[in-house]
Amino acid sequence: RVLVDAPCSGLGTLRRSPDLKWRQTPQTVQEMVQKQAAILKSAARLLKPGGRLVYATCSVLEAENEAVAAAFTAAQPQFEPLNAAQMLEALKVPQAATLCSQQEGACAGVPAGQYLRLWPDLHGTDGFFGAAGKKQAEGPHNDPSRTLHTVAARSRVRNGRLSSVAWLALVTKQALTNQGNVRMA
Repeated sequence: RVLVDAPCSGLGTLRRSPDLKWRQTPQTVQEMVQKQAAILKSAARLLKPGGRLVYATCSVLEAENEAVAAAFTAAQPQFEPLNAAQMLEALKVPQAATLCSQQEGACAGVPAGQYLRLWPDLHGTDGFFGAAGKKQAEGPHNDPSRTLHTVAARSRVRNGRLSSVAWLALVTKQALTNQGNVRMA
């Protein structure tokens, strides 16, 4: 498993760091997008088939989130999307559906619930985005409908809300349990 906590604009943390809005420009965001894509590409090489890649930012910008995930999936079609809503529901996370996007994503063909996001105004946390994919066996994968499903969480668990650390622990627990390598209560 590889976690990419990508450098980003940090605009999901505006409520704690309002001065960020004066330090970001469209050019700095575009530079971050290029760095994020390069880091994801590099991280993808570290995984064996069956490995999981998690991409996370503390940004609320589509350019740093859905667009990066979609571009990665287009360039690395051997990564199978992982559905955040289904994973969280299977792990019995309270109100999992409320943590996921409720409408079709910005990228064509991405259904509601694939993205798990926390928004400052809805969840009382920092804005956060993440994406998860599972590397499949090497070989041609030409299904254009596949996109990297995304998941997100941020901050600490507050009032039953999921944190990024808690989400990563849940995803890891599910992966280990599904492989039969570890028993977890």
